[in-house]
This record gives sequence, structure tokens and C-alpha cells, in this order.
Amino acid sequence: MLASSMWKKICLSIYFVTRHPFNLAIRVWDRSRRVVVWSGAGALVFVSVAGFAGLQYPGLEVFAHFRVQYVVCAFAGILLAWWSGVTRASAVAGVCLAINLWIVGPGIVTGGGLLAKSNAGSDAAWLRLLHANVLLSNRQYDLLIDFVRETQPDIWFVQEVDLRWVARLRSAFETEYPYVIAEPGTKATGMAAFSRIPYDGARILRHPASGRPSIELQLTWRGSPLRLYSSHPPAPYSAAKASARNLQIRELLAIADADPSPYVLIGDMNNTVYAPSFQDWLARSRLVDSERGRWSYTWPAWFPALGIRIDHCLGSRELAVAHPARTAWIGSDHLPIVCEIKVSAAQQPKMIDKQ
Repeated sequence: MLASSMWKKICLSIYFVTRHPFNLAIRVWDRSRRVVVWSGAGALVFVSVAGFAGLQYPGLEVFAHFRVQYVVCAFAGILLAWWSGVTRASAVAGVCLAINLWIVGPGIVTGGGLLAKSNAGSDAAWLRLLHANVLLSNRQYDLLIDFVRETQPDIWFVQEVDLRWVARLRSAFETEYPYVIAEPGTKATGMAAFSRIPYDGARILRHPASGRPSIELQLTWRGSPLRLYSSHPPAPYSAAKASARNLQIRELLAIADADPSPYVLIGDMNNTVYAPSFQDWLARSRLVDSERGRWSYTWPAWFPALGIRIDHCLGSRELAVAHPARTAWIGSDHLPIVCEIKVSAAQQPKMIDKQ
């Protein structure tokens, strides 16, 4: 009799679920909505606040990079909490929204990631640079070659290149970009620079903290001295790697700032402008974030929803920097970036969207 009663209950449950799945979902949500909403609000508070401690606790720095995504999540959290009747959680999400808007706000005010296309190629005073992290395992050489020919940079830098990459690019641009300095690598440390302009000097810098190289180019552009640095510090997968990344950039900035002439730092920095360590780099140097907090992403190329900008072109305060809205998929997990440099008469940094 007991077994028969239990079997009847099971059959009724199966019938209810199959015939009335929407009603079941409503009942489950009604019983669990407060737990779900408050769990989401708690997670949003943690990720919004944890990133501020990234300098003291490198393991928390990862939470500093996704501020734009937190803005979207906080806004959605406000609506969900309000719809669910959990008004206090809605207020908590509102505080998180305010915190993250305070950080990314300058980018929204100045137009976000909608960077204007540039005609600077017609202005001989502008120096066009290109940077691409090609991904060591990527063998789609022609995608990068086509992009270089489309954008026509004066000087371009590639990272994560091995001997095969360097040989292929040399053969493709033997006459167009005859001035080459390369340090191929078997891991993610290889890099090279290609220039159509003769430079005054070039060297490979070694960083003991990370075991990685950087490239320095010295040139005279329109009568003014200019130095270009390309660097690719380690990805901060651990506290030790984060420390090595920060030391590499600090070493490079100490070298760059020892000379009063203007300079550019370009490359995959494995860091975003929202991170405390990135702000520390700017505070220690003459560099400015030329995109002024604008949102754009370079990684991961295949998933824009989680996209963050870890590839940068940073100029010292004597330079004006324009960022044309040009990029393309080159078979890598990174998108390439293009920037244009001009020595400015003013001593204050300038961010220019060239029409």
C-alpha cells in the first residue's frame, strides 16, 4: 500500500513537470529568488571592491580588469532585484554600479570605444605605428600581412614570433620595410620590429626579473628625437608572474625616463588601465593613457563580451596620440592596434580623434 502511494506521487510529479513546466519554474523561483538575488549582489560587491587591493594582493588584481562588464551586470542586477521585490539588494547593486561607473565614467563621457577613423596617413607629420601579438601557434601569416598592407604603418611591432614568423614577414616585406630588428623565441617571448624609416639606433633590452626582452628604437622624426619601446611582460597567472610583469615595466620605464626626449611604449602589457598596477606605472613615469579610459578591447579576440584592452600604445606627455578605429582578426587571440604619433608643442598630453 505504501509503495503504491509513493508510486502515485511520483507519477503525479512527473505529470505536473511535463504538463506544467512553467508553473514549476515559477514555484522554484518564488522559493529561491531571495537567495539567488542576494548571492548575485554579494558576488557583485566582491568583484567590484576586490580589484582595488590588486597592488597589495596580486591575486585579486584579476577582478580589476572587467569594470565595463561589472557596469552591465550591476544594471541588470538592479532590474532583477527590483522585479523580484528584493529592494535592498537593488540598492546594493546600485552602489556597485556607482563604483564602477566612477572608474569607467571618463570613457563613457568621451565617447566610449567609438574611436574615429583616421586620415592621418595624408598628414606627413604623423608617425603611424602598428602592434600585433600574433599568437605563437598561429600560422595564418597572410592575415597579418594583408592587415599591414591595408593600414600602411611606418613602423610595426610583432610579438610571440618564432623563426618561421620572422622569416615569413621578412620575405613578404623585404623592400617595403627593409629595417628590421628581431629576437625570435620558442615560447611567447619572441618579438620583432619592421620599419620603412631608417632609425638612428636599435637594441634589445634584457629584463632579469622576467627573462624577457624588449625592443628600443631611436629615431629622428620631423626634426625631433623619438624613442619607441616594444615590451611583452609575463601574463600574471600567479603572484610571482605579476611581480615579474611589474618589475619588467618598471625597469623599462626607468630606462625611458632617464632620457628627456619623448617616447612611446607599445605592446601586449598583460594589464588594463583599471588595474592599480597600471596606474602605478603611469604615476612613476611620463606616460599617459592616450585613450583616456575609453573602452575598447584587444583580448580575447573571439569573445567580445569578456573583452578587455591589454594591448596598449602609451605616449609620453610631449606627444599627441591618435587611435584610428582600425583592427582585424589575424588568427590570434589578440586584436592588433594602430596608433599615430606626433610631437606636440604643448607639454600636456593630448588625445586626438582624427576625422
